[in-house]
Amino acid sequence: MIGRPDQRKVANLMMTRLVSFAAVALLTAAACAPTALSTPIAPPTSPPPTSPPPALFVVSGSVTSAHGGCVVGELFDSCDPNPVVGANLLITGPVTVSLVSSSTGTFSTQLPAGQYTLTAGPVLGLWDPLPIVFNVLVNQTVAPIDIVYNINCEVC
Repeated sequence: MIGRPDQRKVANLMMTRLVSFAAVALLTAAACAPTALSTPIAPPTSPPPTSPPPALFVVSGSVTSAHGGCVVGELFDSCDPNPVVGANLLITGPVTVSLVSSSTGTFSTQLPAGQYTLTAGPVLGLWDPLPIVFNVLVNQTVAPIDIVYNINCEVC
């Protein structure tokens, strides 16, 4: 039984080394792992100041078609404008707005100050009007914008 005490010494030595190795491994892992305490905490910040929303001004107008004396079997000599219902309107500038003319041929929207271009979309049987450039100025009323389509006699 001489070998037995030596085996115990070896076993104890191995156990001590194993425990030491495990302790070093745990300490190394703990030192390398991010923790809540190692992450700097930013002080609370207040939200950035917001500017007030821009003032909005009403822009309105009408969309009509005019009989231009077009001859198609008979003379259309009436100059009374007719409302154009459902015309697609696009206003571009500092903001972009898409509108459709109402059942009475009118439209209305609110826009912040700036320079805009109003473009009327195609309507079957009518010539597309030219784009209209207008300005919306602070504290000034925008005059009604009248869009007039002319009859396209090639389609009549």
